[in-house]
Amino acid sequence: IGNVRIGMPAVQAALSGYSDLPMRLVAREHGASYALHELVLDEIVLKKGKLQQQILDVPEQDHPVAGQLMGTMPDTFAAAAKKLVSAGYDVVDINFGCPVNKVLGRCRGGYLLQHPDDALALVDAVLQAVAGDAPVTVKMRRGYDDSADSERRFFEIFEGAFARGVAAITVHPRTVVQKYVGPSRWEFLAKAKREA
Repeated sequence: IGNVRIGMPAVQAALSGYSDLPMRLVAREHGASYALHELVLDEIVLKKGKLQQQILDVPEQDHPVAGQLMGTMPDTFAAAAKKLVSAGYDVVDINFGCPVNKVLGRCRGGYLLQHPDDALALVDAVLQAVAGDAPVTVKMRRGYDDSADSERRFFEIFEGAFARGVAAITVHPRTVVQKYVGPSRWEFLAKAKREA
């Protein structure tokens, strides 16, 4: 991913409430050479306090590591991305995939798959903020729902993010509406790969 070497066969995903430092270190002991910090709100990264200190503590044995962010405002998102890179994160990952109702209700995560202009404004802001200091990646689902419009918006964001310079995109083969239930459409991943 950019200049960051990722070993195989497994990586530790960003799991909200789970992929904290102890979990990432255990995952590394079991072969995950790359790990992502649990999903965090951009505002939390910028708010001074114990939680900020915990997020920004990146020990030597926790590399390469990505910080995954969600939010809605390009300026705040960019400032948080810059803070993560300054703290030592190797990659900044933008979350457009979280399907949790509370997140969607606040116009974050998977909600942004319905709004390509807003999503790509966040991509632009982060890319400008880190200015080559770290690669930027995106996490997204295959769409908000199964409609043709949703697929069109997915590819608008997908192609637009790559055109702007993101280093990689992770695609979850379920929709936001599906949350974590029901079949994944693996053939959609093949289609996305052909488009990349």
